[in-house]
Amino acid sequence: MTCSENAFTSLLVLGSGFCWAFGNTLQPITFLAILQPVASLISLDRLILRPPSWGIQRPRMWTATACLVITLVNALGGTVAFAGVLSYPETTATSLAAAFGFGLAVSTAITIFPLLGNHWACSLWPNHSATTLIFPCLNTATYTFLSLFISTFLSPGNAILDWEPLKQMCSIWGLAGAVWLLSSSSMCMYIAVWIHHPLALGRGQTGLTMSASLRASYQIYAQLPTQELSGDPSGPVAKASSGLPSSSSQTHLSAAMPVNQQPLPLLQHWVVSLTLMQWCLAAVIGGLSAQAPLFYQVDITTIIPNTIQASCLIESSAIDSSYEWTLLWDRTEARIKAGDDLILWAEESVNISAGTGEEQLWQQARQLLVAYPGSRSYIGLSYQALHVDSNMYTNHFVLMQPDGTLAWNYLKAYPVPVVEDDVIAGPAQLPIHDSPFGRMSGAICFDFDHPHFALQAAMQYVDIMLQPSWTWGSVGPRHFSGNQIRAIEGGYTIIRCSSSGVSGVVTPGGVVTTQVFTGTSGIHVFTVPLFPRLWTPYAQLGLHYVEWFNLAVAALLWMVMLVPSGWWSKYGEIAATWMYMKKYSGGAVQGSKRSFLNSLRTHELSLRDSTTSQDDGIHVSSTSQ
Repeated sequence: MTCSENAFTSLLVLGSGFCWAFGNTLQPITFLAILQPVASLISLDRLILRPPSWGIQRPRMWTATACLVITLVNALGGTVAFAGVLSYPETTATSLAAAFGFGLAVSTAITIFPLLGNHWACSLWPNHSATTLIFPCLNTATYTFLSLFISTFLSPGNAILDWEPLKQMCSIWGLAGAVWLLSSSSMCMYIAVWIHHPLALGRGQTGLTMSASLRASYQIYAQLPTQELSGDPSGPVAKASSGLPSSSSQTHLSAAMPVNQQPLPLLQHWVVSLTLMQWCLAAVIGGLSAQAPLFYQVDITTIIPNTIQASCLIESSAIDSSYEWTLLWDRTEARIKAGDDLILWAEESVNISAGTGEEQLWQQARQLLVAYPGSRSYIGLSYQALHVDSNMYTNHFVLMQPDGTLAWNYLKAYPVPVVEDDVIAGPAQLPIHDSPFGRMSGAICFDFDHPHFALQAAMQYVDIMLQPSWTWGSVGPRHFSGNQIRAIEGGYTIIRCSSSGVSGVVTPGGVVTTQVFTGTSGIHVFTVPLFPRLWTPYAQLGLHYVEWFNLAVAALLWMVMLVPSGWWSKYGEIAATWMYMKKYSGGAVQGSKRSFLNSLRTHELSLRDSTTSQDDGIHVSSTSQ
């Protein structure tokens, strides 16, 4: 590279990290989130195809170095983006190191699988209309896989859902569909600004690509008259089959150019058509869904729902007999007297000991409910129980019915990594309870960042999901926004009570009817509209399985790309030859097709053996002309 090219590539690499830091972050900028994959794709291509003069001569070693550079820069960007996520109760060197570790893990996965996978795919199958679909497939599959271990909190799909019609489309394709749309939009930009660049045109030197001699033979074959296709021994086909290239074949051989020197127009790439279709669907279907309750000119008085009154009580790790403990119980009693239908404590409102402490807490709630026999209040107790023998905790959400009986005792299934390393995970099974105002279920905070877990609620036809939560710093708004996606995917109402974050109510259509910022202590009362549960294609039609199908396709693609290039040289080009013959012959060749293939392959190998260089067959050597 020249100095100016080095500088431009360096700016691209740094730009990729910058877009990662401020695109997919706690306060995301949509355009930067879409631009980030574009910068990473082009940066990696430029580094691999024209490396700087760093003294690294081996191509494979430089490819690994290029991947390492991209990975580290993006990991630093991820650290900036999510530095506050693991910084509790304050930002420290340890919390930043943990954030960098997570950023490095995600960045490594993204660099190896989607970015490097796209580079290899464009080298193996250049100038093919379907090749540009590979990056969206691999990128979406990678984030689907990561969601099983890290959750969807880091998913870039969250960063582009600030447009309401697009958000509504999650009822059809889920958050993974938003990731695919982001990835395919990035690929369209990549095609527009990069794929015609001379460096990009120089790819495709290996793999399932047609060598010059074979391609020239296809051109001859395509131009032959019908009588020669039928087996005229004096034609160029016979001469090529005998291993002695004719003068016309020599002319074509010398003039043959790599197929990727003639890139496809932008609109001929499948990914462009598919992306345009997705945006159109979002505009039309998503737009209609956003207006569904009132479309078309519905009288608003006919759709006013019934309501219930719910209260959110917030304390943080109150200890038995402390002032905060007493205040929390006084507020609970006051809300029972006020006639609230639901009283929900924020996550970890109190800290108690496991066993005896839990029984005393439950008994105190029973006594309070029994003291008001006409009450219709459900009480959701959220607490953390210490197991002295192991010095570990369990995170509980207990729902007490108005008569004092237990509706459920749920344990948090997905504790937050690093922050809750001392919390024992509960079973990944949602509780279910049928109440006078609908079927209810509940989960705690970070559990909602696992969509395949939360999908149980939709499959069980839940009407209301209860969510005690606890966040910190600036995490709350993004977490609340992610909960909206669960409501849209599952078609149920969410009532969220969070300390140090955002509390509120989300309807089955993802509409936020109440949203308040909450601290470490307080009381908030919500009027909850009881809209009917919505049927969603994502849940009820089984479209969530498309994510797993995409993951399987991505794994298959990687298996294909990891096949040694010699295998493709031996078998792939013969298959490609056959497809071209079939396309151009129009069925004129019958019995001689197999012999023609074999002799043409023999002729091709003889040309390769005669060349002094170890070229891969794209450029024709002087000995074969």
